[in-house]
Amino acid sequence: MRGNTSITLERWASTWMVVLVCLAVVQPAPAGERVHFSDFDENIGEGWSTNKIERPPNPKRSKFLGRFAGNESARLTLEKLPEHAYLKLTFDLHVIQSWDGTNTSWGPDRWKLYVDQRVLLDTIFRNEEEQAGSLRGQQHYPALLPEARNKFKTGAAVTDRLGYKRTDGVKDTSPDATYKMSFVLPHTADTARIVFSGINLQEVGDESWGLENVTVEVLGADEVKPIGDEAWAGWWSALGSKNPGEAYHAGWAMIGHGDETVDRLSKVLLGPDTKRAAQRQRVKDLIEKLDDDSFAEREEATNALMTRWHLAPDLIDEALANTKSPEVAWRLKRVKAHQNKPDSKDPHTLRVRRAQKVLEVIGTDKAKALLQKTDPNQAKAKAAAKAGSTSDHPTSRPRPAAPDRYPAAHFREP
Repeated sequence: MRGNTSITLERWASTWMVVLVCLAVVQPAPAGERVHFSDFDENIGEGWSTNKIERPPNPKRSKFLGRFAGNESARLTLEKLPEHAYLKLTFDLHVIQSWDGTNTSWGPDRWKLYVDQRVLLDTIFRNEEEQAGSLRGQQHYPALLPEARNKFKTGAAVTDRLGYKRTDGVKDTSPDATYKMSFVLPHTADTARIVFSGINLQEVGDESWGLENVTVEVLGADEVKPIGDEAWAGWWSALGSKNPGEAYHAGWAMIGHGDETVDRLSKVLLGPDTKRAAQRQRVKDLIEKLDDDSFAEREEATNALMTRWHLAPDLIDEALANTKSPEVAWRLKRVKAHQNKPDSKDPHTLRVRRAQKVLEVIGTDKAKALLQKTDPNQAKAKAAAKAGSTSDHPTSRPRPAAPDRYPAAHFREP
């Protein structure tokens, strides 16, 4: 509740922790040539799919694009862009009224951002305090992956300033949160199609969103400074952090360096070129040990594969498809479940999965090739989704449930 001082202080502390982490791991974003600006008050640039503009009830606040509800989208199309290597997108996102976050009775309330079909952000917001029972829920933002469980309004720059009131009769409050969004990503095309979209929201009087101060800049390759070793060490460490906000800012710092990041990720994910054959052989040896006569050896090999699966995921898939041993199959499924567990707390697994998300967003040929090597299942699923395929591959990252303990009769004695 608004009068609950402990909750207010806790939210304040959580927000400032994300800010301090951001300052620690993210270099200042580069500035480029501005090709679009819309504040929707005095300046409305061309290329928008909608002219829905609203002034909030608070007379001290400016007009914005919106409000949007349900599954509505706003699209910005830019053409005849000058030659460039990167695109920088910044905007204010207003999340208005009773967003329910991860609550499955009234939500989840999602928001998504695309650039040329690349998903930059697919996240969940919540504007309500955490409550018991059917009103439970948290938010994902800020996070690279949907494993995050953040408190409501985490990362918001400003809250409860627009002046909207809830109209559902639950209580007389005016919840809203404004998020300062900034993204730098590799981009070379002479056109850009940017889509802002809400998903699974209620009517505009209950849950809505809007945009303000939308700015698009293009940057040349020489306008993005090379990654320093110290900065990279901080980002790589943060990518495995239990704090999803810290990993989010580190990941976006990486994305803003395109193929330079891919080259560095290749070395940490696959190892030096001179050692890759030996590392793949090590994975083969561990797979063979899953059928060792010694139970201790089988357990040790299983645990070792859980920290090396990204070195040769194709070998693990091949072994699982060909093994005739129920126990070996069970152990390989354990390794794959560990890899895909959405709420994994293991820093190594989190770091690798977040690095794969970074590669997905970078989206260059070099990034796609590395993603294929470290996670062929995800790469195939993304390709199938883009092509509208009806194959057996899902259109999102497969998330198999952790296998139950295999019946003891199928195990050899320890």
